[in-house]
Amino acid sequence: MECIIEFQKPLVRYEFSCRTKQKILLEVLLKYSKLNLIDLALMLDISIATLLNAYKGKEFLQGKPAINLVHLLFIFFGE
Repeated sequence: MECIIEFQKPLVRYEFSCRTKQKILLEVLLKYSKLNLIDLALMLDISIATLLNAYKGKEFLQGKPAINLVHLLFIFFGE
């Protein structure tokens, strides 16, 4: 089974200059959704190592993966 998610150009600009903010978003998404690190990495089209480093606060996602992370939060918790 394959899952394809496409996002249109965002109406709101997201900037992640602080690693801890993005780390919190990842923690919330992993805790309250049924996703694990592997699923989330596949959905964001990044390596598991990159996602794990962002989760640990060692680096942060930029560009399309960062925007898609916020979109995923909206999808899972927007209702």
